[in-house]
Amino acid sequence: MPKRFLISIIGLNRLDATRACIEAVFRHSKNFDLVLTNNASTDGTGDYFDQLARDYPNVTVFHEQENTGFIPPNNRGFDLAIKRKATYFIALNNDTVPQGRWL
Repeated sequence: MPKRFLISIIGLNRLDATRACIEAVFRHSKNFDLVLTNNASTDGTGDYFDQLARDYPNVTVFHEQENTGFIPPNNRGFDLAIKRKATYFIALNNDTVPQGRWL
């Protein structure tokens, strides 16, 4: 059965903010797939994303060799949302900390 939400988060360094965002997504969300793009980070963001993908089957990770900005990674996430038949696509900034009932 398709997930209702596909959430795309792009990380470019700022690991602490990104971690707080993702932890809040897991704490306050249900029925979602998470697409993480490491936009050429050098602070451990890529390793953190890979660990999440190993731990959670609903996490997909992409690694960019250079900073590709906001649009291309989210376009890829949107394409995945269509393929996976998600009802909603959410492009979430990595410095956002979702609160309860945000979806």
